[in-house]
Amino acid sequence: MKNIPIIWGIILLLILLSIIPIISSNETSSNIIYVDDDNTDGPWNGSLDHPYQNIQDALDISQNGDTIFVFNGTYQKNIVISTKINLQGEDSNATIIEGQYQGIVVTIQSDSVSIKGFTIVNAGFSPIQQYPGITLCNVTQCTITKNIVLTNWYGIFIDSSSFCMLSNNIIDKSYENGICIQNSNEILLEKNTFGNTSNGLIIHDCTFLEIINNSYLKKGITLRGSILEQWNTHTIQNNRKDGKNIYYFKDTNSEIIQSDTSQIILANCSNIEIQKIIFYDENTNYGYSDGCIQLGFSSHFTIHNNTILTKSNDISLYLFSCTHSIVSNNHIETKSGSAIQLDGCANNSIIENQVVNNIYGITIQNSHENIIQENVIIDNYVYGIDIQYSQDNIIKLNNLTNNFHGGIKIRSASDIAVCDNQIANDFHASLFLDRSSRISIKNNTFLEVGGVELFDSVSISIINNSFHTEGIIITGDSKENWNTHKIEQNLINGSPIEYYSNTQNISVSKHAIQVILANATNIKIQGLQTNNVRRPIQMGFSSRNLIDKNTFTLCNDCGMYLSNSDSNTISNNSLTGKESVALQSYFSMKNTIRHNSFSNNFMGILLQFSEENIIEKNNFQSNIIQAEFAYRGLRINSFQINKWDKNYWDDWIGFGPKIIIGELYPPWRAYGHIWVSFDWNPAKEPYNIPS
Repeated sequence: MKNIPIIWGIILLLILLSIIPIISSNETSSNIIYVDDDNTDGPWNGSLDHPYQNIQDALDISQNGDTIFVFNGTYQKNIVISTKINLQGEDSNATIIEGQYQGIVVTIQSDSVSIKGFTIVNAGFSPIQQYPGITLCNVTQCTITKNIVLTNWYGIFIDSSSFCMLSNNIIDKSYENGICIQNSNEILLEKNTFGNTSNGLIIHDCTFLEIINNSYLKKGITLRGSILEQWNTHTIQNNRKDGKNIYYFKDTNSEIIQSDTSQIILANCSNIEIQKIIFYDENTNYGYSDGCIQLGFSSHFTIHNNTILTKSNDISLYLFSCTHSIVSNNHIETKSGSAIQLDGCANNSIIENQVVNNIYGITIQNSHENIIQENVIIDNYVYGIDIQYSQDNIIKLNNLTNNFHGGIKIRSASDIAVCDNQIANDFHASLFLDRSSRISIKNNTFLEVGGVELFDSVSISIINNSFHTEGIIITGDSKENWNTHKIEQNLINGSPIEYYSNTQNISVSKHAIQVILANATNIKIQGLQTNNVRRPIQMGFSSRNLIDKNTFTLCNDCGMYLSNSDSNTISNNSLTGKESVALQSYFSMKNTIRHNSFSNNFMGILLQFSEENIIEKNNFQSNIIQAEFAYRGLRINSFQINKWDKNYWDDWIGFGPKIIIGELYPPWRAYGHIWVSFDWNPAKEPYNIPS
């Protein structure tokens, strides 16, 4: 019995010995490790007398809780922080971490890291990858304070992190974003200064941010989020851009905003009026705000009589998941950005605005039942109106002029009404439909260049429109892309556009100026004369038709276009076009092209993946390229697939066969190999083909 206390004592001692290593393994160090780039000769042990020369050497031996003190100097190696340390610079103006344009300058991979007192410069960038000065990813409780972050692609980038603080930093000369925060929560930004950055503060899909007492030059705050909490859980107050307030309202009802401001952000608000505000720099007449007005999950607001003159590359007026509101009588001119964008919005009206000199004019995506009406949309570089992935919207009574890539583009959308608009002077198609359905195009006037172009679209209604030169263009690889439309009562310069769908045994009127055949058979097109019309003849999935004795002059783009159309006869036609392809055939078979004149075109004939065609007794004169072809798949006798015979070529050398250059597209290659075909019996004199 006397041994029992001894036994219990031994057991207790063993328990204590087993616990001590566990306790010691979780302890944090409080050492100070020194770094000085002047210590070039060593030794290096991190002491005050023998500091490390490089910051990363100190980081590699650091333990949780250590402080690394860095003396003034320039340190030309990027660093990665993977322990819970305090990184302290002697003087933020003189303690420089230089990225040498290679990768991320400072990468934080550990929680509870503090960085203070540095200048962080020159992160890497390339055409495919751009890097920030400081990156925090999947970390918590980190502090970045009193640093100068200069000439990086992004100043500071925070991803999937929480409970971090950025305060009293200067972010300047960022090529893209000053600070970008995404997929994060509980981040505090306080008393930071944003200098001349391409974008200021960018927030994506974050909650519970505190953005307080920050100062912005030129670029302010851009807020984006796909759910309500990513808009209305933030605290944004006492921020100023160019000396003017940035206003953030959340969960607010019945306010009138008409005071001097640089930005307005509304989150989950209703019955708000934003009116008579001028967003621009009083000295240059142009400002630089990113997103002058941003609204998320708001309704029944009015944005009226405001003027936005900026040089921003962002969206001046951005609405996300907003409903039952009016945007009217505003003048928006961004020069390098977008004027108005609706994303996930419904039942809004955009009325009587002037949208001038932007990259994009009005963009609508994932939205329905909105009205764009009586706007003046002029001199926008890409599109005046761009609608995508949307339904049941109305575009009417707008004036769209000089929009470089096109007046209106509708892609992957349905049930859109485009009516009573005036569209003029677009370099490309005035109205372009891409993979869309059930679009109604009615009573529009297309002035100068520009028309309607359908690409892979179905069930389009084009009625009673007036065109100057372009008319209607159809392309698509399925029969439904051609024969499901309703096209009637359309004119080019007063002459009719004829569309024949699922039709046979008809002779087309000589008064037609453009003829489109869609799944049509035994149609006769004879005696037409057109001048300066784009694609006056188009055939899709049509066969055994006759195109004979027509004259097409100065055709823009293409004179005749055949798509998936077989066994047609094209004879005795004259095609002259300067910058056009006289005849283009795409996946079309067994057509006879005989006794035609192809002269003064960019290209006479282009056969794309078209086989077993007969091209004989035609005149090819003064074309930059007489003829060209492309085949898909390797063929032993591919130069015999189309028969070229007895054509007159004004560039033939006078003996031997005429060589026609083409391309072969093997199935295992994305690009073509040079291939050839031959006219074995070229004519020595041109044929008499009357025009």
